[in-house]
Amino acid sequence: HSIGVMAHQRLATFVPPLPPVELRSRVAAPEAEIFLWTGLVDLRNFISLYRRHETAHAARPRVLDFGCGCGRMTRFFCHSSKPWAVTGSDVNPELVAFCQQHLGGVRTVLNGLAPPLPFETASFDLAYSLSIFTHFSEIHARDWLEELARVLAPGAILIVTTHGYPAIDIIKDSSHHLSMFQMSAEE
Repeated sequence: HSIGVMAHQRLATFVPPLPPVELRSRVAAPEAEIFLWTGLVDLRNFISLYRRHETAHAARPRVLDFGCGCGRMTRFFCHSSKPWAVTGSDVNPELVAFCQQHLGGVRTVLNGLAPPLPFETASFDLAYSLSIFTHFSEIHARDWLEELARVLAPGAILIVTTHGYPAIDIIKDSSHHLSMFQMSAEE
C-alpha cells in the first residue's frame, strides 16, 4: 500500500486510487508514501487497541472513522479479508465525495459542524477520531463526545487523539488560534 503501489503500476490497480495532493495536504503529509504508510500505521494502532480492549467480540465490528478526511485510514478496509462494517464521516463535502467515489466497501457520509450525526443510537462497536478534537473548542469537544457516546453500542470503544501540549504552546502564542478555539492567552 505504500512503496509497492507507488513503484509498480500493476500493484496500484489492486488498491483505491491515491487522493489528489490537494486533498492529501488537507488531512496529512501530502507525500504519497508518507500519506499511505502513516494511514496504515495509525489504523493498525487503533485496531490493536480495539482488539486488546473489546468485550463484545462482534463477528463483524461496526467501525466509525469520525473525521475520515479523504480516507487515509479507511482505504485499508476496502479490500480487507477481515469482516468489518466501516463508515466514515467528515464535515468537508469534497473529501466525502472522494471517499464515496473511490472507497468501495466503506460507507461515507457528510456530517455537520455540530451534532447530531446521521446514525441511529448504538450503531458502532468502535469509533476513532485522529486529531479531529484538536480543532474543537472545549464546548464543541464536549458536544461531539456526547454525540459519539450516543452512537456507540454498549461496551463499544472510542479512541480519540489530539496534538497535546505542543499544540497548546502554538495556540497560546497565536491570536488566530486563540480566536478559533475561543480561548484567551491566560487560559
